[in-house]
Formats: sequence, C-alpha cells, structure tokens
Amino acid sequence: DFRTPLTTIVGSATMLIEQASAIDASQRTQLLQTLLQEARRLHVMTSNLLDLTRLDEGAIQLRPEWCPADELLEAALQQLSPRLKAHQLAVDVPPDALVWCDPRLLDQVLVNLIENAVRHTPPGGWIRVGVALTPTHWTLSVHDNGPGIPPGQEQAIFRKFHRAAGDGDSMGKGLGLALCAAIAALHGGQITAENAEGARFTLTLPQPALPELEPAET
Repeated sequence: DFRTPLTTIVGSATMLIEQASAIDASQRTQLLQTLLQEARRLHVMTSNLLDLTRLDEGAIQLRPEWCPADELLEAALQQLSPRLKAHQLAVDVPPDALVWCDPRLLDQVLVNLIENAVRHTPPGGWIRVGVALTPTHWTLSVHDNGPGIPPGQEQAIFRKFHRAAGDGDSMGKGLGLALCAAIAALHGGQITAENAEGARFTLTLPQPALPELEPAET
C-alpha cells in the first residue's frame, strides 16, 4: 500500500529531472499532478496509520461535545469537494440536529467513509450521506451505488490492510475503514457494512439526553 505511491512519486520525479528537455508543457503538468495526487494519498495513509497506532496504544483521549451535524458534514465535504464533482451527492440531515461526539475524530470518520465511496463509485454515480437520531443513539450512513462489498467480506474490510480477493485498488481498503472502526469503538459505538444497491456503511454512536438549559442560557 505504501510502495505503490512511493514508486509513482520517484518515477515521476526522475522523469522530470532526467528528461526535462524532452518533456513538453502538457506532459510536465500531468507528471506534476501525478506527484501531487500520490503525495496526498501517501499523506492520508500515513496519518491514518499513525492515528491507528495511537488509538491502539490508548494515546488518544475522547473529548466529546455537542456538535451541529450539518457543520460536521459540511467540513468533511469541503475537503473532498474536488473529487465529489463527478458524482451525484445527496445529504439528509435533520434541521438543527446536535450529535454527541469528538468532532476531530468524527471528521476523520466522515472523510474516510465519503472518500471510500468516491473511490469505489464510477463517475456519474450517486452517494448519499445521512444522519438520524433516536433517544439513545445517532447514526451516520454513507451509501453509494458502486459495485458493493464482496460477499462474506462485510466484517473483514474493517481489519487493517485488508484487501478483498481480486481487488486492484492500489490504495487498499482496510486502513481508513480500520480507523473508522477504532474511532467508533472509542465512542462506545460500532460501524457496519452491507450491500444495498451498492455499499452502505452505518456508524452508530451513543446519544445522551440533551441537557435542559435555563432560559438565559437558551
């Protein structure tokens, strides 16, 4: 998983240096774009791996607070906006919904789940992101109409560096999803995956009762 982007980065940089005089402007731009894309992929994988290690060692402490659900989603979607342009995106969030979570960790979950949907959904396909609340829990769902999850792999994909048989994805699948599962567990919740016209991931986290505020606080 790490070797593939590193190999691409070294190859592109070598060509830019050793064949500079033979490369035209469009080829140079394409090579630079490849460098940037693969460097970003490597950055994401490295960050996920470091965060997973810290979670496994208990070095990350949960800092939950009441968060507006629409603001959490908006922040994550902004990070992925260039890649989402090729897809039909639908967002369903109850008005003024507040959810109990660690916002920094939930941002990582959102980005990983939506990025996973983008990566496995062909251009023009749809991605649906939704939030639902109950008296005791709240759920986040990310649903796409890509090829779905190989049968029998619904739980295995949350293991570190898991790759389904025949999967040609150079970025692998299990690192970001393993981080999502670890963050869900840290919150006392869980994440599941299923096939339903594509792949649907559902994060379920505990939701305490909203505190009653005095009129002045309101």
